[in-house]
Formats: sequence, structure tokens, C-alpha cells
Amino acid sequence: MRFHYALFLPLSLFAELTVSLPTDGKHEKPLTTRDTPGNVYFCTEPNWTGTCEVFNYPLSLGDNTVCSRMPEPFYENIGSIGPDRGAICRVFSGEETNVSTTPCAIHGDVTFTQYPGEADLYTLDNRGHKARWIYCQMCTNCQ
Repeated sequence: MRFHYALFLPLSLFAELTVSLPTDGKHEKPLTTRDTPGNVYFCTEPNWTGTCEVFNYPLSLGDNTVCSRMPEPFYENIGSIGPDRGAICRVFSGEETNVSTTPCAIHGDVTFTQYPGEADLYTLDNRGHKARWIYCQMCTNCQ
């Protein structure tokens, strides 16, 4: 009987880890290679579920901030976000008032994230429904 318990516990832990890994939204297989700085994986629901897609963003360098509007259906609708290794991304809720101002502030007011990302942006302060803008930077000290 002990053999069954010893086998069951490691298998159940593996199953839990497999379920929580991001997928590409089109395949059941988890995304295991995420090494393209600037790629960001989005899902509309927490824990990498719902509609999921990968987008590539230009990396901001120094004062040259490239602020991008969240794509549909993720505008004000991000349950999970995961930048690839080598970049750090900031998500903002700012509104664009005119072309001379940017909706991206110095620090991300919705989230500030790096690989592997955040699995749930809805539970804490409903942040996923505030996400409108993003910019990513190269990060040499990130995972």
C-alpha cells in the first residue's frame, strides 16, 4: 500500500505543475521554450486559460519608450501575462489624451513583470481589467 501512495504523490504534483504552465491557446502542450525577449504571452482568464496568444513588442532602450496599446481581446481583459526570458514588461492603465503625452508612466501601475509572468491579474485589485498599455525593456538581470 505504501508503494501506491509514494507513486501517487509525485504524479499528482507533476499533474499540478503541468496544468499551471502556459499554453499557446491553440495546442494543449505547455509552452516550454520562451526565450525571445519582446514576446509576451497573454490569456483572457487566470491560470493561462481562456483565449491565449503571443505578441511581440519592440524593446524600449533608455529614454526611448515604446508604449503600445494592448491588442484585442486583451485590452482591459488580461487574466494572465508572461513575458519571455530576457525582458521585463510594464503594464499601464493610463488614458491617451493627445499625441504629445504618453499613457505609459515611469512605473507600471497595473503590473511590472518578468518571466515566467503572473498567472492571475484579476484576484488582486482586479488589475487585469485596468490593463490598456504595455512596454517592455531588455533585462540582463532577469530570469
